[in-house]
Amino acid sequence: MDVINRYHVELRGQPGFSSRAQILLLGADDRERAALGRIHFYDAGVQLPTDAQSDGVIEMHLPMDALAGVIALLQHDKPIKIGFVDGNAILRTGEWEPVGESERD
Repeated sequence: MDVINRYHVELRGQPGFSSRAQILLLGADDRERAALGRIHFYDAGVQLPTDAQSDGVIEMHLPMDALAGVIALLQHDKPIKIGFVDGNAILRTGEWEPVGESERD
């Protein structure tokens, strides 16, 4: 799994694109060719495409109602990793999280 160092969010106001929103995930280098993956978000009722990986870039597909949670994860946790296992894109925290982390004294 690769560590995500930077991300870029793109929201689209009208239908006509393949997805309503996209998050581009970058490694240590912020050039687009250093992309680790893209997370595409779709309106309710749209059949989600199958996750895929091509030339090392992972394409993950989620419903639009997952967008806020994914952005919160990227903003508040570190490290975040992305990988592709058994045909599924996986986004996860890189470390074991303590229970009640946000409630520490």
